[in-house]
Amino acid sequence: MTQRYDEKKQTLWILSTLDSDSLFPSDELKDLSAQVRSGKLSDGREVKAVNVVFSDSGTAEYNESALGFSKIGVYVGSLDKPTVFASTLEFKTREDFGV
Repeated sequence: MTQRYDEKKQTLWILSTLDSDSLFPSDELKDLSAQVRSGKLSDGREVKAVNVVFSDSGTAEYNESALGFSKIGVYVGSLDKPTVFASTLEFKTREDFGV
């Protein structure tokens, strides 16, 4: 996966090459989620946001639950022209887990 870091916005952009029936790798998702929570990338740079860009909306939709829950942005398009994926997901921790 190709990555690009925006220093000014402290945002990591990741271009995913997954096809429409593949999920974002769980080990990478856990790693990125931890980096978002800590505010630091594995190389020490500050990070305020991590966004994954998918080539098509079907793949974005298939992956949005896991990424959204991990506070990772979901986009469609390319690294040069990403468009936010129109999601209707909302996570309310207590309700989402039956508490």
